[in-house]
Amino acid sequence: MPQTENEFAIYDAANAPEQSRKTVEAIGQAFGMVPNMIGVLAGSPALVNGYAALGQLGGQTGLTPAEQETAIIAISAANGCDYCTNAHGTMALGKSLFDREALRRIIAGESLDDARLEAVRAYAAEVAQTRGAVSAEARQAFHSAGFDQSHELGIVFLAAMKTMTNYSNNLAGIPVENAFTSWQS
Repeated sequence: MPQTENEFAIYDAANAPEQSRKTVEAIGQAFGMVPNMIGVLAGSPALVNGYAALGQLGGQTGLTPAEQETAIIAISAANGCDYCTNAHGTMALGKSLFDREALRRIIAGESLDDARLEAVRAYAAEVAQTRGAVSAEARQAFHSAGFDQSHELGIVFLAAMKTMTNYSNNLAGIPVENAFTSWQS
């Protein structure tokens, strides 16, 4: 069985623990493969099933798909998770939510040309960096871009969801599949 650099097992649909198997199979079917991240999370049924359940709720944040991916990538970058920045970046590019230069800027923590996406990027990064103790100035800037408290809480939801995978990657050292890094070439 493949392992990560820190010797965590990378499960697939055939060898995942029984309580993880249904989720691993479903994600494998949706992606056409079982991403290494999911393979590692499968080692804890609570983690893989919880992550999948939270993923189903992401559409309820009140953010557009581009805003959601901007927040997810900014949070993942702030948490030092190269796996998630690459995986979500590849998915966002595949859906034409933004271009490669915008993706590079989100990961690098640089300003975006699109004012709403920049507000999301900056706010999500501050949520992650301050563990939710954002400044009054950051909240005001976010609200000035047309967002409200429900959007703030939506970003907290995304930060909580991504913390599961960001920390798992940082702990396990999960190898990023070539399919998720091809955008860099």
